[in-house]
Amino acid sequence: MRKFLLLSAAALAASAGSAFAQDHTGISVAIGATQFDGDFEFTGGKPTQELSGTLPTLRLGADYQFGGDEGGPVLGASYFTTFGDGIQSPPNRDGNYLVQDGRIDGLSGWEVRAGWAFGDWLPYVAYGQTERDGVTRQSCPNDPASVVAGFCAGGFVPATATARAGQREGSVDGSGETISLGLEWNLSEHVFFDARASQTDFGEQIVSLDPTGNTPGQLAHPLTNPSQDSQAFSFAIGWRF
Repeated sequence: MRKFLLLSAAALAASAGSAFAQDHTGISVAIGATQFDGDFEFTGGKPTQELSGTLPTLRLGADYQFGGDEGGPVLGASYFTTFGDGIQSPPNRDGNYLVQDGRIDGLSGWEVRAGWAFGDWLPYVAYGQTERDGVTRQSCPNDPASVVAGFCAGGFVPATATARAGQREGSVDGSGETISLGLEWNLSEHVFFDARASQTDFGEQIVSLDPTGNTPGQLAHPLTNPSQDSQAFSFAIGWRF
């Protein structure tokens, strides 16, 4: 993150005082970071899986500005993807002494946008779809917190306890509608800075929690229902060809 901020500052310094065409037309590539906040929430008293973190982000776009360099409407489209280690929620115990946690491995998506250029400034609104790749998990860790009366202990029946042991997980995927408000600033003829705030509602998904690894036994695979309404703030430095 520090390196990215230093590069941004260098681009600002290099562009200071220079004269350049202010047109926002062209094909572009931008790299930056997305601060993502979007917990997995459940019905039935299951604890929330808190998902908040920063994801490195790559965006490819194409825009066309109508009118001259001084201003006019701009239409464009872009595709983005995140990379890196993803976002992991801290583990929680529910009332049955199960350990619950979740993870977002990455996001990707597309958008179309419309804005109005004021010289080198371009405020815009965008609409698109964001896809997620993640999991939600629960496990019986067989530790002292799993008391005899708890779910993991199997109600004093060893075979049931064995069937409930280990970890289960289910994929949390799908897509949601994304609405964004953003501001782009031309720093030079080719270099620009972009900042945006986005809202995505992924809705509720029914997920089957399936055994992982060498989990023994296992009873019927339980279902769970994570819902996710996320907010994101992104900024990037880009090059327009």
